Amino acid sequence: MGDESSKPSRRDLFKVGAAIAGATVLQPWTLRLLPEQRGQPLPFPVPSTFLPSAETSLEADVLPRSLPRSQTQRANVVLIVMDTTRADHLSCYGYRRETTPNLDRFAAEARWYTNALSPAPWTLPAHSALFTGLSCSAHGFSWLHRSLDKRFPTLAEQLAAHGYQTVGLSSNPTISPGTELNRGFQTFWNSASYGVAAGIAPAMHEQLAGWLKKGYDPGKPFFLFLNYIEPHQPYSPPESAVHFASHVAWERWEGQDQETRSFDYTLTRSDLLSDKDIFDLQALYDDELRYMDRQIGRVLGFLKSTGLEENTLVAITADHGEHFGEHHYMEHQFSLYRPLVHVPLLVRHPGRLTAGKEDRLVQSHDVYPTILEAAGLDWKPLPGQTCRSLLGPSAPGRLAVSEYLEPFPVGLDRVPMTYPEADCSQFNRRLRAIQRDKLKLISAFELGARLGHRLELYDVDQDPMETHDLAREKPAAAGELAAALNAWAGSFEHYAADIAPRLLRPYTPSPDERKAMRGLGYTQ
Repeated sequence: MGDESSKPSRRDLFKVGAAIAGATVLQPWTLRLLPEQRGQPLPFPVPSTFLPSAETSLEADVLPRSLPRSQTQRANVVLIVMDTTRADHLSCYGYRRETTPNLDRFAAEARWYTNALSPAPWTLPAHSALFTGLSCSAHGFSWLHRSLDKRFPTLAEQLAAHGYQTVGLSSNPTISPGTELNRGFQTFWNSASYGVAAGIAPAMHEQLAGWLKKGYDPGKPFFLFLNYIEPHQPYSPPESAVHFASHVAWERWEGQDQETRSFDYTLTRSDLLSDKDIFDLQALYDDELRYMDRQIGRVLGFLKSTGLEENTLVAITADHGEHFGEHHYMEHQFSLYRPLVHVPLLVRHPGRLTAGKEDRLVQSHDVYPTILEAAGLDWKPLPGQTCRSLLGPSAPGRLAVSEYLEPFPVGLDRVPMTYPEADCSQFNRRLRAIQRDKLKLISAFELGARLGHRLELYDVDQDPMETHDLAREKPAAAGELAAALNAWAGSFEHYAADIAPRLLRPYTPSPDERKAMRGLGYTQ
């Protein structure tokens, strides 16, 4: 046999394939994968011969295939949050790429909601809402106050108090003791000590396997929370998981500061990213989605093989979405447009929810009362809790509210120093959005020296990318929704109104958390 080291590696073959593709592609880079383009062919050929197949082994599945039979009649609960996942990039939501084959199969057995909105466009306030049922103004989580007040009982705390085993595993390092989002989890782990490496999900599954082996009590119901961070920037799928992106794009963007370039593109309003750049980043994002879907499929397979799925409520949603050039935005700050707040929501609860698609307006933190009700706990909405149980009847005229209380400070501080000509003051604003039926109003209150107020109105059925502002054409409708938003905002006490000065100081993350947060673009 010849010298193995002299044989071309799979990585070398990728380079050959990319070179061939680059030599033959002469198409202009003018596409974004918007909904109206679904089903249309790609504008250039992708050399699939040189891409790994969907069956390429990524790593061993460590989750068990058998467990002692559950001895409790109470429903187990699994809450899966797909970080940074916009609904219209899931194949079960009609996306043109097959990004989520496992979720597609799950959707066939679940109730899946086509019109679910997140209460916030970034991780921490969205998770605070998922864990408390409170709107952002009520729980107060913002860039100025990054800690969930102990006065607000979390989902895990309430379930633990009623005999549930509570396990929280997060590949997002900001869901941490520092932000108080670990409260109530008897077993808790996050990825801060691992950094933000591609393929962190297997490390999280190892932690789950360890708990199942040593901590699981079949005599008690369990609440399992899992956060998968893979789709968050930087988009860096494992090499063997590259499926939609060209390998030359994977190599080009691997190790680059994607977050800085994305924020610079957004805040300068200039073309620092080309259409080709955005297309490549979007393809890498889709590869991250497909890789995450593979990992979630392993958890769903574990539930099926052990028989736990028969008595387990499984809720799968996202904290927020992601921009890919819409309105000249990238990433997930400074905006409440649909790419950020329209999220997937799929719930399977045998015997309580029939499978099928549902188009009614809901919010992702509706899972909070849904889980409490499924666990047999009494729940009545408090002022500031905009959520409603999915197990109850739909209410006509439902209002859905999303909020962005404070602008992201890191980008606003850094970009003007790098680009003195950029006017970043336009992003120093507080945003609220309210939707009723198909009409959505975005209210922007400018802060600082500009001080102003602007309303935007969209018909999200006819204009899902919100490109045509109807505020001037339909002033009565805009005024009606603005009045509804003001009435809602005045119906409860806002947390920031009585916040103690010491709480305005952000928490001090550990060195591991700071390193991981820097990898997410949250710190400098």
